[in-house]
Amino acid sequence: MERKVHAEQADGTWKSVGYEVVDHTKSEAGNRNTYLTQKARDLLKMIKEWNCENGYVDNEYVFLNKTGNRIHCRSLDSRIRKYCNYAGINVKGMHKIRKTYISTLVDSSLININTIREMVGHEDERTTLHNYIFNRASDLQTQANMEKALNL
Repeated sequence: MERKVHAEQADGTWKSVGYEVVDHTKSEAGNRNTYLTQKARDLLKMIKEWNCENGYVDNEYVFLNKTGNRIHCRSLDSRIRKYCNYAGINVKGMHKIRKTYISTLVDSSLININTIREMVGHEDERTTLHNYIFNRASDLQTQANMEKALNL
């Protein structure tokens, strides 16, 4: 996990002085195992192969800058937003993508909420349900779904 590093200034205030990688997550839920589709695994494989072909063989990180060092979380988020815009799709940062991932799993009705909760690192399913689920359907689709649900 990457976190900001702060240093106390002479006047007693705190200032961000950079980032560091720590070997633990921010909650007691621990490490998370996130399922990736075959397409996502293929894309990661392509990126790793490109890294190797360009001399970044011994790097444990996937997303690297021109000098072969890992890019920071904020930089990755910025790039994702940039390429969403370039691709002409809704611009989302990493946290919105996380919420979309969770909402998609819940919407599918194929994955148990407890499995989703564990996978995303929430200790309580209420965190998942109250903070990470949103309606992904358009107003028109929501209306059609309501009609269908109430006519069962």
